[in-house]
Amino acid sequence: MTEVIGAVQQKVHEANEALADLRSARETYSAVPEAKQTTRDYEDYEDAMLAAVEPLESVVDAFLPIVTAAEALAALHPDVWRDTATSFGCTEAEAIAGLLDAAGATGVARMFLEAHAEGDEDGDEHYQGA
Repeated sequence: MTEVIGAVQQKVHEANEALADLRSARETYSAVPEAKQTTRDYEDYEDAMLAAVEPLESVVDAFLPIVTAAEALAALHPDVWRDTATSFGCTEAEAIAGLLDAAGATGVARMFLEAHAEGDEDGDEHYQGA
């Protein structure tokens, strides 16, 4: 999983660099008075736009399987999460709840943490007392 996260982080870094280049090209192009803009100025700007697209597409490609998996998990019946919540440690429960929340299942995430807390003992992060 660490390799996947590292690869995604690299893609995001590349996309941010491409966007910075695109912003710079836009500023350069916009700084030229309209009457003096040439085809070459526009072609340079267009090249920068096209160069920014590939890294952005690779970010989407890198995140798509993660998003798809998160949506599939969020679509599971809430009883699955309620019945298994106490099987996870607090760190795992927080990670699962975060993933469910990011996938748009905020209510399921909250219910999962509440069900998880029922299995926690005194001193555990989510312990709510007897």
